[in-house]
Amino acid sequence: MLGTALDSHSGIAAVVKVYIAEGLFSRARVLYLATHRDGGRGRKLATAVRAALSLLRLLLAGRVGLVHVLAASGASFWRKALLAMLARAFGVPYVMHIHCGRFVSFHRKRGALARRWIRRVLERARVVIALSEEWIAPLTAIAPGARIAVAPNPVQIPRIAAPVNAGRPTVLYLG
Repeated sequence: MLGTALDSHSGIAAVVKVYIAEGLFSRARVLYLATHRDGGRGRKLATAVRAALSLLRLLLAGRVGLVHVLAASGASFWRKALLAMLARAFGVPYVMHIHCGRFVSFHRKRGALARRWIRRVLERARVVIALSEEWIAPLTAIAPGARIAVAPNPVQIPRIAAPVNAGRPTVLYLG
């Protein structure tokens, strides 16, 4: 899985922390590669290069079955699109998980060549994951040949045990 460093302040990092807390990484043997982190340009570049080299090493060793790409817009999309295409060059499928409410605007503001590249990346994905049903039409307009599925962001619900009260029961009604 490719995304923002878990110690970063981002929605993607928050989502991945829920995945980890709920056991996804241990059940499915997921390896997380941080492609971006908070900080200056040098730190960001070093993180991206480390992730690309790690992914390349894993691909060369034949140890990758699927790449799950958590992408936003801007540099996030371009950086991760290159890594997705690297996986595809090795015959490894990828899932493009779009986490950006401004993705349509990002696409619209690009030139024709960049828009074609975005479309190609989305259409070559095994599946494009949208966060809601409302995103299917806009993503389909960008990439008509993309296979789009919906997976809302997970929400961790605290496990709170109801207190045992030996007295009279309390009933709460909301209407």
